[in-house]
Amino acid sequence: APDSAAAVFEKGRRLHEDDADDLRTAKVSAGDGAWIMRKCSAALSGWCSISFGETRTVFELHFPAKLHVSRAQVLAYALPAGTLGIGIDDSKVQR
Repeated sequence: APDSAAAVFEKGRRLHEDDADDLRTAKVSAGDGAWIMRKCSAALSGWCSISFGETRTVFELHFPAKLHVSRAQVLAYALPAGTLGIGIDDSKVQR
C-alpha cells in the first residue's frame, strides 16, 4: 500500500507491492489511472484527491463547469424513483 494518498498519483503507481511484478495484472493495468486523472483535472483547471478509510475509499474529481440550466431547474430536479447508481472498480484494494 502507498505511504500516503499522494503516492497514488505517481505515474505507474501500483497499490499492492505483490502486483508490481505480476504480469497478469500488468496486462490489465499499468497503474497510471490516478496519474491520468490528476493530469486531466489540472488541464480542466480543477483538482482531484483520494482518501483511504477503514471501510471505504473516496476519490474526488473537481473541475469548473458552466451550468446550462437555471438555478431553479437544478433545485427542482429529483432523480426518478427506481434510479440506480452503479460504480465499478477493477482494483483489489477497493474491495
